[in-house]
Amino acid sequence: MVYNARLLTGIELTSQEIKMLADEDVVHAVKWSHLEVSRIHDTRLLCGLNFPIFAGIDVIAFEAIAVGADGWIGGLPMMVPKLARRLHRLLVCEKDLKAARDL
Repeated sequence: MVYNARLLTGIELTSQEIKMLADEDVVHAVKWSHLEVSRIHDTRLLCGLNFPIFAGIDVIAFEAIAVGADGWIGGLPMMVPKLARRLHRLLVCEKDLKAARDL
């Protein structure tokens, strides 16, 4: 998994570069630590449904999962795992956006 965290590394990979690395069988997933949810859209479009994509920042987790991220790797799931699981279940399994917003 590529942990794409420009603030920590000073390097920003693009969705196209992630796709290239996936095609070369170098990368099998990505964690986007970026506030732009469009990165998730772009990566999903380029890499397909079977390529795991994760949000890496808690403040975009809701929107990221709602638009197709497979999950999120951040601090909140470690602090409130039941709520994080419930949110994921509502968005991914039940597709109940209203209940997820209420949560």
